[in-house]
Parts: sequence; C-alpha cells; structure tokens
Amino acid sequence: MAIYDKYADSPDRLKLEGQEVTVKLVRNGDGTGTIKWNIPNIAGCDIEDLAYDGIIILVSSRPANYITSSPQNGTYYDADPTFDSDVHSGDSVSVASVVGAFYHDRTTVQLLVTDVLDQTPYYVSAYAVDAQGNYFREGVHAYSIPTDQNELEKTIIETPAFHDIQIDTPEGITPKTLTGLQQAVNYKLTVDVNGVGYEFTDLLGAEMQTYEDMETYLNLRFNSMVEPLLGALFPNEGKYMIDPLVPIVYQWDGSQNVEQETIFLSTDPSVPILSSYWTKLSTGELWTRDSGGWTLISDTAIVSYVTDPSIPVDGAVWFDEVLDSMGDLDTVNSSAWVWENGTWCKKPTIIQVRNPLLPPVLTSSDYWYKETTGVVYVRDTELKTWTAVDPIVWDTDPNTIANGDYWYSTITELAYIRQADVWEAVTNIRYEERNDDDDLDNPVATHYWFIPSEQLLFQRNDANTAWNEINVIISGEDPVDREGCILWWDVSLGIDSLFQWDEINSEWDAVNSFTQSETDPADPPVLEDGTYWYNPDTEVLQKIIGLNCSNVVHISSPYDPLNPPVGFIWMNTTDDTWYIWDGSEYVLLDVIESEIDPFGVSDGIFWFDDSILNLRVSGAWEVQEFSLTSLAPETDTYFFDTINNILYQWDGTEWVETEGIAEVELEFNREVTFDDIPDVNTDLFSPFNDFERFGRDLIRFRTTATGCDQKISVDHTSTLFTQLDKPIINYTPATGTSPNESGPMHRELGVGTDGTPDERRMLHDKIRAGLGAPGIQVELTKQELDECIDNALLMVRKHSSYAFERTYFFLDVFPNQQKYRLTDKCVGFHKIMNINAIYRMRTGFLGASQGTFGGYDIYGYAALQQLYSLGTFDMLSYYLVSSYVEDLQYLFADNIVFDFYEDSRILNCHQIFYNNERVCLDATIERTEQYLITNRYLELWIKKWAISEAKMILSQIRGKFQTLPGPNGSTVLNSQELITQAENEQANLREEILDRSFQDHNNDVNSQFFIG
Repeated sequence: MAIYDKYADSPDRLKLEGQEVTVKLVRNGDGTGTIKWNIPNIAGCDIEDLAYDGIIILVSSRPANYITSSPQNGTYYDADPTFDSDVHSGDSVSVASVVGAFYHDRTTVQLLVTDVLDQTPYYVSAYAVDAQGNYFREGVHAYSIPTDQNELEKTIIETPAFHDIQIDTPEGITPKTLTGLQQAVNYKLTVDVNGVGYEFTDLLGAEMQTYEDMETYLNLRFNSMVEPLLGALFPNEGKYMIDPLVPIVYQWDGSQNVEQETIFLSTDPSVPILSSYWTKLSTGELWTRDSGGWTLISDTAIVSYVTDPSIPVDGAVWFDEVLDSMGDLDTVNSSAWVWENGTWCKKPTIIQVRNPLLPPVLTSSDYWYKETTGVVYVRDTELKTWTAVDPIVWDTDPNTIANGDYWYSTITELAYIRQADVWEAVTNIRYEERNDDDDLDNPVATHYWFIPSEQLLFQRNDANTAWNEINVIISGEDPVDREGCILWWDVSLGIDSLFQWDEINSEWDAVNSFTQSETDPADPPVLEDGTYWYNPDTEVLQKIIGLNCSNVVHISSPYDPLNPPVGFIWMNTTDDTWYIWDGSEYVLLDVIESEIDPFGVSDGIFWFDDSILNLRVSGAWEVQEFSLTSLAPETDTYFFDTINNILYQWDGTEWVETEGIAEVELEFNREVTFDDIPDVNTDLFSPFNDFERFGRDLIRFRTTATGCDQKISVDHTSTLFTQLDKPIINYTPATGTSPNESGPMHRELGVGTDGTPDERRMLHDKIRAGLGAPGIQVELTKQELDECIDNALLMVRKHSSYAFERTYFFLDVFPNQQKYRLTDKCVGFHKIMNINAIYRMRTGFLGASQGTFGGYDIYGYAALQQLYSLGTFDMLSYYLVSSYVEDLQYLFADNIVFDFYEDSRILNCHQIFYNNERVCLDATIERTEQYLITNRYLELWIKKWAISEAKMILSQIRGKFQTLPGPNGSTVLNSQELITQAENEQANLREEILDRSFQDHNNDVNSQFFIG
C-alpha cells in the first residue's frame, strides 16, 4: 500500500467517492428524459478498488433535505423509471420516488425516464451505495439543496386568513344539530375578503337546517363569488370547430380538442367519382379510383421535386433508380447524373447505408493479405490492430495431401517431401535467390532449388538443362494437422479465397472477408471529390467534397426525367400539388386530400364542403353547427358543475378542481390550546374562562389563498348568526401568515437586497475606472467584480452599525408559552437579525384586576395623582419614585430576560406569562445593499475596499508571468505592486472602520425615547 492510499474500511471512503458523482436531468422533449451521472474517479484508484458499488436515483416535486430524504442503510429499493407519481410502482423515500436502483453496478451511467411533463419542476437526487447496502446519505443533487439550519428547522408554512365564530353552548353541537333557522326565511350574510365586500341576502333557511347542511350550502354560495359559468357540462363541450388552415374538424370534449374523421370534398362523398385521385395526408400515398375501388400508385410511378423535372436546370441531379428482378434497388447499376450543358453526365456513386467516409467496420473474421510484405493478417477487434497469421497456401484441398507432395515450412525454413505418410526433409536442395540471369549458379541434375522471397520450388531435369516448377504447400505448421481452426488459402486458378477449418463438421468454411491490397483495409477510403452517396434506408442523396457530405435535392426516378412514360406522376414539393405526364408535359391533377377514404362513408363520418359541416347519421347527412375560432375558455375562467357541486378553474390547458376565494369549515369540540386563544369580544359575550373547559365548536371562515396579504372578516351581526337558536362568540379576524425564506438574510429579497442591480452595475464601472479602464485593460469578469463588492459589503455588515437599522415590533405573548418563532413576513419579523430588549407595555407596580397590568388605565392615573397630590413636587421626590419604580420592575419581572437565535428565528423568553399580553421588541434589522452602496457615509469606503479586492485578484492573474514579450522588448507586470497597494489600502480602511468613525449613533448607543 502506498503512503497516500486509503484503507479499504476507511469510514469516509464512500462519502469521498459519493461526492465525486454529478447528476443531471436532460429533457428529451417527447415526454421522456435522461438522467445522467458518472462513476467516481478517485486519483490513483482503479474501479475495482472503489467502495462505490451502485447508485439509486430519486425524484421529487420538492427539494430534498438531509433528515428525511436519505435512503436507509441496509434497505434495497425497487425502482420504476416514471416521473408520474400516480402510476409509479417502485419504492419511495419520504415523498421522493425511486426511479433508478443499480446495485453491484459500476458501469451504468444513464437512465431513460418517462412521463416527464413540460413546465414542471423535478428535483433529482442520487445516492451512492456500497456492497454492504450502506448509502452516502447526503447524496448529490441536480440542483442547489438548502443546507442551512433554518431550512431544516422551518415548520411554519404560509397560512390563510380566517375569522372564527363560536357556537357558545355548554353541551356542544354535532354536525346534525339543528340550527333553528326557519325554512321559509331568507337570511343575510356580509363578508369582506381582501377589501372586497360580498353581501348574500338570499341565503335559504331550508338549505341550512343542520350545521352540516349550513357548511355545505355556504361553501356552494362561496364558490359563486367568482361568478363562474354554471351547468352540467363543461363550456362548449360537444361543440365543433374547424381549423381552416389544416383543415381539421375538432370536437371539444370539455378539456381538449378531439380530431374527427372528416371528408373534405366539394361533392357528396357518398357518390364515388371514377378516375379521381386521393392522397392520404399522414402517409402521402396517392390512390386512383376505378370501378373496383381505390388502387395505390406505385412509388416508381411518382417523382417528387421542387420544379418541373422535365425542364432541368444546370446542376440538377437525377438519381437513376434501377430495380432488379425482385423489384429492389440495384446497387450496382443505379447511379447519380448531373445536368451539364444540356445533357446528363454520370457521376461516381456509392450506394450503401454506412457513410463511405467512415472507416470500414471489421470483425475478427476479416483477413488481409498485404501485398508489399506477403504477410496474411487477421483483425484484432479488441486492440483494433492486425495480427499476422500463417495459413496453408496451396491450390488443392489439404485433405488430399498424399505421398509425393512437397511442403515448405515457414517456421523451420526447410522443404519436405511426403514419404510413407510422414514428412522427410529434402536434402539435395539449395535455398538461394535468383542470380543476375534469373537462374541458379552451377545447377546439378535432379537437385532442388527453393527461392525464399518468391516461395517457389524447382527441380533440375535429368539432362541438367532446365528447371521444372513443383507445386509446394507453404505453411508454418504441419498441413496434415488441421486442429485449432487452421487457415487454408486456396490459390487455385479462379478461386483465390481463404478458408478456415471447421473441426466439428470436418469442412472448410470461407472467412467473412479476405482483402488483398497494399493499403490497410481499416483505413478510411479516399474518395474523389464530387462522388455521390445514396443511402437506401433514408433515401437521401449526398454529395461528398473532401471530408464533408451535403444533402442534395434530386430527382429520384427510374426513368429519364426528360421522357417519362405517359401517366407518370410528379408531386411539386414547393406547393404540394400533383401533375400527370400526358406525353409532352405535366398537367395539373385535382387530388382529394383526406386522412380517410373520401368515398368510404359510414355513420359517424363528417363531410365538409367548404361551407357546411355534415355528420353521417343513419345513412343520411345532418348539418352541424361549427366555429372557426378556438372553443377553449380563457385562462382563469371558472366553471361550477351543478351536478357534482364542484368548482373548476381553467389553467390554460385543463380544468383544475379548485375552491372559491373563501370557504367555510366547521370544527366540532376541538381541544383548546393556548395558541388557539385569540382576543375575545368580552363586551357582548361571556369571558373565555366560562367556556374553555368545554372545548370550542367553531364556524371558521377562511381564504383559500395563503400569505400575509390575505384578510377575511364576517359581520357577526348578520341575520344568519343572530337568528341561530344558540348564542355565538365573535373572535378577532386573523390575517394570513408567510414565513421567511432560507439562506443568509443579506441575500434575501426585501431584507438584505431589494433585487435591483443598478447600484452594483454603477459600482462595477467605478471599480474599473479606479483601476485605469478604459485606458488600461482590466482583466476582471463580472463575477469577480461581484465578489469584490460582496467582500466590501461583508466587511461593513461585520464591523459597522450602518449596516443595520433599529426598529420596534409588537408581539402578542400567551400564557405559559415561552418560545416564539419570528418568521411572519406580514409583521416584518423575518427582517430581525437581533433583539436588543423586550419592553412590557404595562408597568409592574400599577396593577389592575384579573392579574392584568394597567399603568395606562384609570387606576394608574389615580395612583400617580396620590403620589403627587397637594401640589408638592420636587426633584428628590421624582428621584425616589423613579428608584422605587425601578425596584418594582425587577421584583415584578418587568425586565424580560430572553435569548434570540437568528438561524432558527426562535425567541426564548425566560419568564412565564400568565395572561395574554402585548410586548414591544427593540430589534435590529438588515439594511439593503442598495442603501449601503449609495449611503453618503459608506459609499466611498465600500468603493475603496472593492477596488483593493480587485487589485488583489488582478495580482493573482498577472502574477502567473513576471514579464511578457512585446514588440519593443519585454513588459514587466505589476503583480507585486498591486499586492502591496491592496494590503496598504485595506489596512487603512480597517482602521477607519474599527475606530468607530463609521457607526450609526441610532444603533450604536442606547439613547432613545420610549413612549408606551
């Protein structure tokens, strides 16, 4: 093990590898998508040494977190690659669906997923897993996952506004309790929603006999507040529309257009017309009508071209589609022709599916005889190289080797003769090349001569006057031994083929390919410029120039375009019109364009004759009304289904079940908690202490929308409430709430920034100008300039009170509740970064009845009057009273001890409150960066600091090289000078801000007037 290698059981090994994975979602545009990731690539680590042993892929409609969204160790999940949660059959992790699960898999790096909707957010996460089933629980994500503590602890979501009316009865009520309303009486209810008043004066008592009926009926009436369309069918459902441009007939089914089978014809299609022509729109096929019905016109009798093919222009290309006896394209005799100077000129043509410029696809059955070296090679497909082989070279089947045959071994480089079924070396032989006379010096009668370079064997005749050539087997191994798929090169006249021995079937099988050439068959071919390539699968003709192919608009026909046969069809692709050749020219055809048989009339078929829409019903035509404009409703149109009592809203693509702007909900005998106790109007009704032990039966009116801009209130004096047979308690309406967002406050819109880029862009220009631009090139990107500004703002927020503003908030506290989460945007709590003090609104020593404090009421004034009676007042008395009040504040807990955690937004009061009370928070909030950049006291400091940061970045850029060559000699870069300047400037700026010269006295000292 090397000194930097990790142990196989290192506890962070899977995390180290898992965080190297990247994952992303690619939408394919056809309702599918591809999730792609990579196998971890750890330096110096082979794939077999990885702890990574697979991965699971999750998708959700909301971001993941590190608490509930991680897979559980030891659990193996089943996957289903669909994004549709309604049909997903795989496992889930929290709210995320498992779309991919690859265990013991270190090769798969992508996954095709289905049901990927447009304009829909998906959050994809990936978790590496090892061989023991342990997961990298943090995972990697195709998005920025919130990681701060505030996001993990946030439990408050946006809430609607509501107004509660309580049924005040000790025995409580049930859904079936009678309301006491009269059946024949109409009742009144006034509701205000977000400042808009709605008055119902005709609420039917007959529909509200029980509280359950009241809830249902009021919700129906609230749904009518949006003035919806009413009916049993969706608007325009069943009506027809014609798109005159296509043309197509549609029927609106309530949510979408459904195409109808339609015949577009000027004459009655129930009466067929002979010799008419019909083209099917989806396929482009052309048919002609005769007494036997429709006959398809063959593709060979049709030519498609942009202009009249019988009048070609210079450069026009014609592909001659020659067909063989089977009706297939003849790839040998078909060719491309170009019209040049009034005649067709034949061009080099290649007809094949594979691009001819690509190297040939070779297999392990491809062999090559290199003519320059005389060596036979076989293709090694794994290494993509040629490997030399040594076949048997002979003009006779090696199975027929007999005594008297000769063999030359390329291994031993000796010649042998077959004697008594064994090979014996030829002894009276010379192995020499030819002399200058193409002969052998000093030949001897009956002796042998072998020429190694030519691999030829000769024997001298008995008279020693001539050489007789002997047929010799050339082979490395014994040609009689044919085990191991030995090769045989048959060099007999007219054969010249390579075979491989099939030992199982005892036969010679021809190899896939045997090329004999000087050049490597694996090299891409060199084609002549102007060669044409026709792909028979795509029917595309391309012209090859160099290494580029370009599509050619061409005439594709088996006939000379100048002289086609009579009846030949030409389709003009410019305007999709049809013509027929009459022997001298092309004549325009009247062609019926229809997706269905124009004369195949049956019930349910439509016929449109340019002005009237007809539907075939019971063998006859019935006229139908239609529209030429869309039948879809406008976006945000409401429709109320009077059959099922459901309100729908059109979102632009479909009807979505929704609710009105408000709704009613009954809550029976709900257990009371201190959080549920709003202010009670005790002037008219019994105090809370009288009914808290019974629970509450509420009629809750609330908005369907959420957020702090939502408000709702009902008039509790409306006859609907005053005529109930049980008393009610009216509660104060509660507005909606909206929690704060996650992330640093200085980056939150509306808190640390107002979102406008103007101030930053202005400061960009000032920084560049401070560095010498435009006279000097400043090599800083916008991202680097933003980093300089960010650092300057962070210094201000860290050291200067100018970054903050002191303000005050009121907070309602409740009995026995110490913790309060300050997140409500409606109040502004989300802006608070620190709380300086909490002030009680009632003084501790002037108490009132029922345990409340009443320093501002009549009892407090009476006490003060007693203190300063008889007109005797002096400073000593004032001092003594003030000291007395201060002591009482300590004794009666007027000074509230607390702590506030900015990350979690939790205010923890150390005292316990015994009554509902309102306190004042002395708080500090963020000032926006736009304010800081333009502040008269900070603007110059921020600009100077940002410039110093820019100088530091420039020094790193220019410090890569000390000098640069130039036309007048080397140029010395100022890297070190910039570093020195930046350090000195930042030191001076730190002194300015640390000596408290940049402090806002409103935030820095505790001097203020507090009136309350």
